[in-house]
Amino acid sequence: MSLKDENSDNEFYDACENLEKVSDEEEFVSIKPAQNDQEQLSNKTEKNFVPLHEELNQKMNLAKEKIKEEYDDDDITEIKQDDDPFFVDENLLQNEQLSEETKQQRLNEALEYKKNGNDLYKQDKFMEALDFYTKALRVCPLDFAKDRSVFYSNRSICFLKLQDNDRCVAECSKSLELDPTFIKPLIRRAECYQSMDKLDESLEDYKKLGELEPHNNSHKAKQVELEVKIKERNEKLKEEMMGKLKDLGNMVLKPFGLSTQNFQFVQDPNTGSYSVNFKK
Repeated sequence: MSLKDENSDNEFYDACENLEKVSDEEEFVSIKPAQNDQEQLSNKTEKNFVPLHEELNQKMNLAKEKIKEEYDDDDITEIKQDDDPFFVDENLLQNEQLSEETKQQRLNEALEYKKNGNDLYKQDKFMEALDFYTKALRVCPLDFAKDRSVFYSNRSICFLKLQDNDRCVAECSKSLELDPTFIKPLIRRAECYQSMDKLDESLEDYKKLGELEPHNNSHKAKQVELEVKIKERNEKLKEEMMGKLKDLGNMVLKPFGLSTQNFQFVQDPNTGSYSVNFKK
């Protein structure tokens, strides 16, 4: 054995002696936990066990709290605006304490933004126009609901021109929340719903238009047109459903030497319901 190996062995034995025996008078120290300690450790582990999904939720909540601590409300608003360049924080506007004079000044500023947006819209610069309508909404006090309704309506036509039907519908709906009798966004939403093949929603909007403008025959014509299309769609869906039911019936009846041809479906013209007759 080399001197190096001998020294290594001596160091190992010395380390073991220091670990197990503190002094000649003291007992040996066991590195294995006692049974009672093991039970306590097991109970503690069971009590502290948290399912993975709950642990992740806790971490997410802690992360949110940390964001709130690191950023003030204005910074959080900026983060939301970064996600959506057309985001409008109405909570921020609601918390503002403004004098009547300041409110009027802010309205005049919003109307100036709207004018700039209208000029850009006429030049087919829809994104730029959207930016100015959004600025108008960000400065206009919530007290001026009808003006804000117009700004949202103007944004809706820009989204429609940009072929974003979902956002167009959302902007029209927001406009109508502020002014339920505003015709332009209601017509626009009805047309948009129809282009998205949401015929039932479109029909409801045209019915509302018929109530607001009872002498406008075009609204009534649209109602009739949509009712016909909805009926045709429902009949087509009914035929497809009956076809699937027949296929399923044939599969079930085949082992018995029968098919759906042995059953005759007769529709009641008054109720639209069906009765079934068996034939050989």
